[in-house]
Amino acid sequence: MKKQARKCVALLVVFSILLSMMCLSAVAVEADDSAVADNVTVLKYGDVNDDGIVSTRDALEMQKHIASMLVLTGDAFVAGDVNGDGKVTVADVLLVQRYVAKEIDKFPVEEKPTDPPTQPTDPPTKPTDPPTQPTDPPTKPTDPPTQPTDPPTKPTDPPTQPTDPPTKPTDPPTKPTDPPTQPTDPPTKPTDPPTQPTQPTTPPAGGVTVNGEEACVGDQVVYTAKLQADQLVAGVNAHINYTDSVLKFSDATVEASKRELFPVLCMGSIVWNFEPIDGTARMYFNAADAIEGFDFTTEDVVVTVTFDVIAKGDATIETNIAQILQMVDDPNEKNPPLEDYTLRDEVEILCNGGPTEPTDPPTQPTDPPTKPTDPPTQPTDPPTKPTDPPTQPTQPTTPPAGGVTVNGEEACVGDQVVYTAKLQADQLVAGVNAHINYTDSVLKFSDATVEASKRELFPVLCMGSIVWNFEPNDGTARMYFNAADAIEGFDFTTEDVLVTVTFDVIAKGNATVETEFEQILAIIDDPDEKNPPLEDYTLHDEVEILCNGGPTEPTDPSGNDATVNGQKVAVGDQVTYTVSMQADQLVAGVNAHINYTDSVLKFSDATVEASKRELFPVLCMGSIVWNFEPNDGTARMYFNAADAIEGFDFTTEDVLVTVTFDVIAKGNATVETEFEQILAIIDDPDEKNPPLEDYTVKDEIILI
Repeated sequence: MKKQARKCVALLVVFSILLSMMCLSAVAVEADDSAVADNVTVLKYGDVNDDGIVSTRDALEMQKHIASMLVLTGDAFVAGDVNGDGKVTVADVLLVQRYVAKEIDKFPVEEKPTDPPTQPTDPPTKPTDPPTQPTDPPTKPTDPPTQPTDPPTKPTDPPTQPTDPPTKPTDPPTKPTDPPTQPTDPPTKPTDPPTQPTQPTTPPAGGVTVNGEEACVGDQVVYTAKLQADQLVAGVNAHINYTDSVLKFSDATVEASKRELFPVLCMGSIVWNFEPIDGTARMYFNAADAIEGFDFTTEDVVVTVTFDVIAKGDATIETNIAQILQMVDDPNEKNPPLEDYTLRDEVEILCNGGPTEPTDPPTQPTDPPTKPTDPPTQPTDPPTKPTDPPTQPTQPTTPPAGGVTVNGEEACVGDQVVYTAKLQADQLVAGVNAHINYTDSVLKFSDATVEASKRELFPVLCMGSIVWNFEPNDGTARMYFNAADAIEGFDFTTEDVLVTVTFDVIAKGNATVETEFEQILAIIDDPDEKNPPLEDYTLHDEVEILCNGGPTEPTDPSGNDATVNGQKVAVGDQVTYTVSMQADQLVAGVNAHINYTDSVLKFSDATVEASKRELFPVLCMGSIVWNFEPNDGTARMYFNAADAIEGFDFTTEDVLVTVTFDVIAKGNATVETEFEQILAIIDDPDEKNPPLEDYTVKDEIILI
């Protein structure tokens, strides 16, 4: 009884405190509305770290939250929820990155409050419109964006009753109910309205499940697989299976960086491929780091991707691990398979394609609005025409030599200019935000630069999350770029290339090219502290003039101005590099890469576009992944293959890999293949495939 009495007293005290707090908060709200307004304006969407700016640092904080490395709360969580769906997800990170890259200037959450009010304001006018009817014509221009409310007005005028009860809170639901009412009035016209109800069949919920979660056609699904292992991981070889009749990889995922897709594995040499290469809907990926290893001792994200829901049906997504290798202390020992690990996955449904496209119904009326927006696009064409004439006068000026300077260096119209900015800093750099200014009346970015990979443009920064844009964002000729890596940092303690780009000289004149920093941040040991601005660094730049388009058009007609593996070749030639292998046993798997001198050689277009059968005649029968982009700062083509059931037959010497290079410049080049691992096949499927001991490899260069 005493305990019950004490509980009653305690409850009374709690209720009295809550009542007093509610009263005080109510009085505070009524007392000073301006204070509330002030508090609202203090919050800046996207500024998660509350430093006054939206930057890649905020995106990193959000990624850490998603990866459970930290927890965003309070204003930080609200600032990170830039799409307004009540969560901080990959969709929010992508929006912040687009904001930083100046692709957007406002977040969806900032537009949401204004859009809904505009809709309710129309309905209130509508009750008054029917009597006046002069107001109907004006409402039509404004109504096209707000759904085909005009067509429904015909039925709504006679049955004014539906308009009164809905009063617009029920408008979205009335949409599905209105079309049925239309067919009932004119049985001849129902053929048109029924076509409208068929369109709303995609937005309604249902008809789709993904790993048991309900979704709709048009939604997006974020799939995340998390790994926990008791030891450091030396390598991962895996793939994601998915139902491609229902799901398709989103564009944002296909274009994402390795850091966005593989938060932990990105620190090693990683290769991935979205294209199915064995007839099934699979995304292959593998990663290796036998020096530092990957740390999954605390459960962490191994891969995260986003799918578009393209059709109704039941879909599944799952990650299959082909092999996980554990780290060993002795570098001379082979990394054994990891025995003890757990893998779990989860899906998150982003309704209607995510918060950026809130409701599909508006997509019906978007056709009318596009017409108003098309006229503005037409005016943009005329402006482009004025820019074309200036480029035409530059053509007559190409023949004459001279008449051009770039940063004081003499050049000619038709030449190319390689601009390089080098950075030296006493500390590791956590982030860079910068741009290149250039004189666009004289210079234009070369096609080779515009199509280049981040590794070619940013040899050091490419290891982090980097964004760049060749299009001017503020009316001036600028190339913007930024990069961030608050975990490992970028090492410029020895001077290294920050950025290198090539321009075409398109007209006579005096041109300048220079790099300016908005911000450089220093890395610090304490992850809970903010990265401070870097104080001590030097930047110097240089230009190199490539006369008449550079070395791709050699002036030495005799050729023999380059060598590849000791064989004489000429600029403009092609060489085929072939590696043959012979082994006494069937091969279960191969993991290797080709090193080459990229200042002299470039993979030919035919090779880059070739099929696996053309490049790997024997290995093509298994699951194989390859990548022409260097992943670790060197010019390498990675490839690996596995078939632990049938194996690969090299008992008679056969071609392992064959590729073709273009000779693009003078110099001495080498091409060689290095193996990380070759495994032998065995009869017992329960045993691990051991390293292959007895094999021979030879390569040759053939001039085409």
